[in-house]
Amino acid sequence: MHFLAPTIFGAAPPLSISSFQLVRAAKNDLFFAALFLVQKNN
Repeated sequence: MHFLAPTIFGAAPPLSISSFQLVRAAKNDLFFAALFLVQKNN
């Protein structure tokens, strides 16, 4: 139990950070895709 607790708590923050970065990357991709479409239409 003493050895399991640090791994569980140690694994939680990186997972939440990586998912947050994935969401941010997806938003950036959508933003640049929209910019590309706007420039293509003009």
